[in-house]
Amino acid sequence: MPDLTFLTTARKDSAGAARNLPSKFNKSWFTNLFARASSASHPPIPSRHLPQGQAHAQMQSQLFSALPLEIRRQIYEHVLCSYGTVQHIFLSNGKLTHMRCATPSSHSLFQSISAKNDVCNTYDPVYCKSVQNGWEIVPLLLSCRQIYLEIIGMLYSSTIFRLPISGAGTRLIATVPAPYLALAHIHISFPLFSPMYLPLNVWPTGFTPANSNRKADEAEWEAFWRAFARVRLRVLYVEILDWGVRVPEQMLLAPLRQVSAGEFEVVLPWPVGLDTSGEFGDAGFRVRRPPEGTNLMLQMNVAKYGRGVGKGRGVWERLRWR
Repeated sequence: MPDLTFLTTARKDSAGAARNLPSKFNKSWFTNLFARASSASHPPIPSRHLPQGQAHAQMQSQLFSALPLEIRRQIYEHVLCSYGTVQHIFLSNGKLTHMRCATPSSHSLFQSISAKNDVCNTYDPVYCKSVQNGWEIVPLLLSCRQIYLEIIGMLYSSTIFRLPISGAGTRLIATVPAPYLALAHIHISFPLFSPMYLPLNVWPTGFTPANSNRKADEAEWEAFWRAFARVRLRVLYVEILDWGVRVPEQMLLAPLRQVSAGEFEVVLPWPVGLDTSGEFGDAGFRVRRPPEGTNLMLQMNVAKYGRGVGKGRGVWERLRWR
């Protein structure tokens, strides 16, 4: 492993510089990276991006003068791995930010929802304090345009970005330049806690128009995928989590047919053979199901956890952060 002593010092120096940035630069890390990307290789928008200019060779730096690009990339890879290869993306105070996943193994496919949530509560204050909280990677990327250009592609290609079905996903698509999204590996989880695409007369017990807004949930789901249809991703995994509602699969996954990715999989929690099963051979994604005999359905006491419009939507909003 290469000696990273000089890089550690540089990271400390750049972290201190980042803390002393003018207030206009104290934004979410995605906003800052978008600004740097725009100044480096995209037409700038006045007053929003860093000054445009070419990267300098930086030969006064030991990192650039003594080490070839291949070795520098090994160092960058080591640094990125130390920040966490799985990052949760979400909105914090209206800003797009991220949080390192402390337990990536908790997101293995076909685990029960309780098993996933027991070890990775991204909205829990105690959990949030236990992991890196957003600024760790920014100083390195903002310290030098040459470093940025050498590492930014690795950031998007080597990191798994986990998103909820919410405004964070559409904000990410609108913020990150398309060339970097083309390198990205995105994993989207969707806890299905709504009788979407089901007629009222077949809603599961406990769901009522008072605690469920099926049409609004369907509209949000479809709008989310329309945003993703505007870009092409390298890898896209969509995992549907069953909160006691089995819905028509063809109708649920119809919006995903407009999305394009180099590797595209949809993970369903339900076995094949039931009335709502669907065939997707003509779709641009592959469907995976749990092993035979596995039951991933979580029976939810809707009367207890979702009584009333306000409370029901509150539970629904919290679940989408998982």
